[in-house]
Amino acid sequence: MTYRVVRAQMDIDRSLTELAIQLCNMLAFAKECAELKKIEGKNDVIREVGQLVVQGAVLIDECMEHGLLGRTVYTSFLDVKTRMQECQTKLANLRGDLSLTLQIRTYQKVENMETSRNFEILKELPRVEAGYDRAYRCLSGTRQEVIDNVLRWATDLTPGQPRIFWLYGLGGEGKTAIAHSVASALDDNGILGGSFFFSRDIAERRRSDWVFSTLAFQLSNRHPMLAQAVSEEFGRNREVFHSAANQFHILFRKPLASVQQQLDPNSPLVFVLDGLDECTTDEGQRDRLLALISQIGDLPSMCRFILTCRPEPDIKGSLTTLSLVHAFPLGQHSTLTIDKDITNFFTRSFNKLVTRYPASCTMGWPGLEKLLALVKRAAGLFIWAVTAVRFIEDPVADDPVEQLNLLLHDMPPPSIPGSSPSPSILLDGLYLQVLRQAYPAYIPMKRLAVIGAIVTSRSPLPPAVLGALLGMGSLDKPKRLHDMVYEAIAKLQSVIYIPEWEKGPLQPLRIIHPSFVDFIVNPDRCVDRQFVIHEPTYHLMLAKQCLQHMHETLRTNVCRLEDSYRLNTEVPDLADRLDKYLPRHVRYACQFWAEHVFRAAEDESDVLFAPVRAFISENLLNWVEALSLLGRLESSRSSLLLIEQWLQKPGRSPKHESLVQIVQDAQRFVQEFRSPIRQSALHVHISAMAFTPFEAPLREMFKTRYPQTVDILTGNTHYWTACCAVYEGHKNNVRAVAYHPDGTQIATASWDRTVIIWDTRTGATVGQPLTGHTSNVNAVLYSPDGSKIATCSPDKTIRIWNSKTGAQIGEPMTGHTHWIQEIAYSPTGTFIASGSADNSVRMWSPFTGTAIGKPMLGHTDMVTTVSVSPDGLFIVSGSEDHSVRIWNSNTNEQVGDPMIGHSLRVVTVAWSPRGSQILSGGVDSVICLWNPATRTQIREPLVGHDDRVITAAYSTDGSRIVSGSYDRTVRLWDALTGAALTPSLTGHLAWVGGVAFSPDGRQFASASSDKTLRIWDTAAAISVGDQKSAHSKWVTAVAISPDGSHIVSASEDNTIMLWDMSKAHSTEASDGTPLIGHTERVTSLAFSPDGTQIVSGSADKTLRIWSTKTASSVSEPLEGHTAWVELVVWSPDGQTIVSGSWDCTLRRWDAKTGASKGEPLTGHKDWIISAAISPNSAQLATGSGDKSIILWDLHTGAAVGEPILGHTDWVTAVAYTPDGSRVVSGSKDKSVRVWSAATGEAVGQPMNGHKDTVTSVEFSSDGLYITSASRDMIVKVWDTRVADVLSRESHVALCEKWLASEKSTDTPFPWFMGNNEGWIMGPGQRRLWYMPAANRGDKFAIHGTRLVIGGGSGVVTILDALPILQSIYLPPLPLYKA
Repeated sequence: MTYRVVRAQMDIDRSLTELAIQLCNMLAFAKECAELKKIEGKNDVIREVGQLVVQGAVLIDECMEHGLLGRTVYTSFLDVKTRMQECQTKLANLRGDLSLTLQIRTYQKVENMETSRNFEILKELPRVEAGYDRAYRCLSGTRQEVIDNVLRWATDLTPGQPRIFWLYGLGGEGKTAIAHSVASALDDNGILGGSFFFSRDIAERRRSDWVFSTLAFQLSNRHPMLAQAVSEEFGRNREVFHSAANQFHILFRKPLASVQQQLDPNSPLVFVLDGLDECTTDEGQRDRLLALISQIGDLPSMCRFILTCRPEPDIKGSLTTLSLVHAFPLGQHSTLTIDKDITNFFTRSFNKLVTRYPASCTMGWPGLEKLLALVKRAAGLFIWAVTAVRFIEDPVADDPVEQLNLLLHDMPPPSIPGSSPSPSILLDGLYLQVLRQAYPAYIPMKRLAVIGAIVTSRSPLPPAVLGALLGMGSLDKPKRLHDMVYEAIAKLQSVIYIPEWEKGPLQPLRIIHPSFVDFIVNPDRCVDRQFVIHEPTYHLMLAKQCLQHMHETLRTNVCRLEDSYRLNTEVPDLADRLDKYLPRHVRYACQFWAEHVFRAAEDESDVLFAPVRAFISENLLNWVEALSLLGRLESSRSSLLLIEQWLQKPGRSPKHESLVQIVQDAQRFVQEFRSPIRQSALHVHISAMAFTPFEAPLREMFKTRYPQTVDILTGNTHYWTACCAVYEGHKNNVRAVAYHPDGTQIATASWDRTVIIWDTRTGATVGQPLTGHTSNVNAVLYSPDGSKIATCSPDKTIRIWNSKTGAQIGEPMTGHTHWIQEIAYSPTGTFIASGSADNSVRMWSPFTGTAIGKPMLGHTDMVTTVSVSPDGLFIVSGSEDHSVRIWNSNTNEQVGDPMIGHSLRVVTVAWSPRGSQILSGGVDSVICLWNPATRTQIREPLVGHDDRVITAAYSTDGSRIVSGSYDRTVRLWDALTGAALTPSLTGHLAWVGGVAFSPDGRQFASASSDKTLRIWDTAAAISVGDQKSAHSKWVTAVAISPDGSHIVSASEDNTIMLWDMSKAHSTEASDGTPLIGHTERVTSLAFSPDGTQIVSGSADKTLRIWSTKTASSVSEPLEGHTAWVELVVWSPDGQTIVSGSWDCTLRRWDAKTGASKGEPLTGHKDWIISAAISPNSAQLATGSGDKSIILWDLHTGAAVGEPILGHTDWVTAVAYTPDGSRVVSGSKDKSVRVWSAATGEAVGQPMNGHKDTVTSVEFSSDGLYITSASRDMIVKVWDTRVADVLSRESHVALCEKWLASEKSTDTPFPWFMGNNEGWIMGPGQRRLWYMPAANRGDKFAIHGTRLVIGGGSGVVTILDALPILQSIYLPPLPLYKA
């Protein structure tokens, strides 16, 4: 015994030496951090470092002043070991807190300040507190053999060494403690890259969403060169955190690769992932993590990963197939070694008790017999040993001898005579003894409620927060709440970690091991039924509490933000506001209320209906706002889906139906407006509600609550459109689309030579684009089991990819001698069919990459499309030769004669899921349906598209057909009758190249050459159709009458739309009045000075004049131009109309009679793009594609002086000052210039700043400022006195002055500053509101606070911004009605 005591003291001495070294290092580190005092919030940390160093030094000095035997007595009585561990843990935490900030301060000293600014981005990197903790390491001297084994592997960089060490075993064997110990040792040796400890009790730590962003942050914390690389990647890819795969590739693999040459190849970089089995399988979380783990071999060679988990089947199946994995089964480790470690653990624990209780625990207690009995009962489970020790040393019982006797007395009998009980039975017996000792007579319901809440809560909570959640009191008195919860469960400290108040009020309660939860919720294991936690009952309890707390706390603008134009990330004190206005128990309620409702007891769930209904009708939008502020918006859709499913459970009352509609509407609302809401919480009320359809249930419920937002007068819809999402990411035409068989992902193929995979739940990209093809990617499809993706290209290859990892499988399949147009998988996945421009159809093995059989020859021109029959026996192909042919996949021979029905090229074919139909679509704009048995048409072709049918597909049940066309539209058809189910579905800005139904048929997707993918709701498309836009094609021009009473728009659809603004209201959509007459696209518009007439120019070479009163033409078309009329201008005196044309001439027309005035004006050498007439109607300025400006005498038609030269590209815009003395011009060369109207000489220097063509220019009413708009979607205001952009401060001051003057009909300067990623910007670059994609455009006009925007979708949006402008620029107007 003396030897063991001395040996233990020697271990403590070594630990004291380690602590001394750590303190010295920390002191040096703190000196490096001296400049941190300049950084707000770090002074307290520096002081704490100093205090900790002093405390540690005193501890060491007190111990070392004694001899060995004296230290043995001293350290025993003062529990020196515990004090050392606490000191080491604090040191690690403080160092972590200072490290990143120190790096930032260091980088701020370097010459490159841009690098420093990029580095600050790291602080915004989403991450989870999931790293290792020294407090949870193995007891010193235990598990050392296993730990040494892992560390030896980690430091062995021998070529060919496995890159992953997989430590697995049953629950309770000590895997997590080993992982903490290993991570700690690696960190001490400077080779830990990062660590992540999964936990099923903590929401953020049971998902794979944040693993690699957390590791990237930790890695940056340790390696400054990597910190720079990570921050730069994150700065360029702010959306990266929506996908674990993106994090892995962008924040992890790319930065490591970029600095690989600077890393020491002889120094390992080791990462620890513990508890993979605790990563949830929901939503494919664990599958995606395992897929990424399989790519670890792509990281630099010094990178190593240590994984620990239970051997769950999916994990085992994935890891055992990887050659880069070294498996280490912990349970098969020597039983003698495990028992020795457990004996060591018991011995050390009892030695501490002997010191603490010398009266009852004498030297040598408890004796060898009892010690061995405990080891035997542990049966190799460290969790049994840990729980037993915590039970014995229970501070509430305060009698270890009696506790040990109780424990041994209640050992369960062997399950079979002569054998030992199974480990699970022994563990259950121990847990039951703990409960009975804590509550010997019975357990009060209030105390059981606390236990039930701890077990069923979705994330661990601090005692005070749990108490507040349970309604035990207010968080205004947290210490009282903490004590109440402590009192309820004080005797359960052997199974529940209960933090002491003094050690931190925010430390959460934790179940020490998941096996206790498994035990207490299972009545077959917890045989004393009074202790059983019936989970649905406690979910019901927590659901009620969550709903109550949200009802009491949530409100509009819950954090009392002073303005709505900042993004959440730009609110400097957001964390403080959240602490003040969204207490932690309310945050928990916001995140998890729906889970508790869904899991609540069925027989009592109806009691939740009233509070759920009240919550939805009163606080639904406020809840979405709160989630945005908390950075948890993505959880809103899953929560709403749970509530929808809960409301639709069998046996529900019909009264639930109306609520179901609201919940479904809310899901669409969040999906539609996810981007603005996620970025800025208040825009759930401002932007999202403003653009919610007029008759959407959600709008009806909340429309009267937000008066201070933008008023949408036209451009909104009555109902949700069929298009429910738009995905943007490709850089060229999107040619094809395919759904994963389980519907969770969509793959798109593009002419940018990539394939992108999208998460259908979030809309985020999954991983990096698939690259490898050397030309356009023409087709993409998933294998029937979803494990692979196949693509083809004009590069004459077919490639196969792993759908989880994105890695290419094998070599490309080659054999075709020309472009490969399309491919199709067989239903069993055994072969791929391909069609090529070499006129052949071929089959390939996706397993070997080789051709199957001979090429199928018969087409006389390129094969454009192929499809395989549902039984895999036949292949159908379409061709440039106008024919459709069927081939036998066994013989590679043609079956029967070609099917002839198209008059032009066949572009698409598809076989119906039941095999009874084949469809074909072609350049002749029709879809033919064929009987494959007779090879004859079933009925007349389906007619409806206005141009070639490029793509078509069947729904999975074969009942519907979706088609896409060169006419930019998508259509749905009844496959049985051939009837059109919808009108043309518009939205795409260019031809539609690919379509596909989701597996459940509820949605379909369309890919377009406008570089986007659109997702459509099938039911909405059929029931609502495509709600009418102002135009069916691109809007080419918009204008507002001088008095603002009328608005007009023109389009490529040959029409003009006129709105009488006296009849437009924000509560109903206004369709406007069409002006029909032009036979080709209308290119330009202008109002007469009195606003009673409109002139339009068209590609049909004519002008027309229209009456705004009668909405009809007032004369015959004005003819004379020999090419497109590009522009029209009305003179200020109302007498003359000027038109410019692609025929390079200008014409003057009498505005009253329509007669031509004089000869055409010639002088420009290219088409005329822009024109303006001076305020006195005496002079005309024109700009041309010949890069010149010409000034003309409007009356005589003579040129005034020589052409004005200076621009280096087309002159796209011109305008006069109010006094007519100067002309301003804008150009495709991105510059703005000013010229003398008298001499044509340049005035001042060119004004540069736009990033694209300048599309319009205008002087302010005082001539001091110039407004310019550009295709870069930005409006700039220039101060002519300094030839530079007006400062933000000056612009904001002008805006405030103008709004205060109430001259809403006069706009002396622009308040509309352009479109920044969907945000409409105001002066000072303040975000006014967010425009949905359908409402955006590059054509706009302003009158007072009214704005008109027209774009490629054909939608014309007219809105009044006065309420939002006043709320932003004239504080302190309230943001919202109280």
